[in-house]
Amino acid sequence: MEIRDWVINELFPGWKNILFRRPVIEQMALERLSICKDCEFRTGRTCDKKKGVYDAKGNFRHGCGCFVDVKARSPLSACPFGKWGIRGDLR
Repeated sequence: MEIRDWVINELFPGWKNILFRRPVIEQMALERLSICKDCEFRTGRTCDKKKGVYDAKGNFRHGCGCFVDVKARSPLSACPFGKWGIRGDLR
């Protein structure tokens, strides 16, 4: 995904949903944040790019570097480790 597409489809909606809160988005965010709360890849409020794991093919998968509170409120975002996925039904 190109940076422009990522900004439009994931980053802007996350910040918009922080500023203009909707109950359905807040419920999704609470569910996602409950998973992120104790994640070993989280450092403070971010998904730490310096932390990661090797997958079955030997590729290193690292944290995305996002602000977790923002990404959790973006329906088209997904956890880089597959702990929660895209919610296209909530666009």
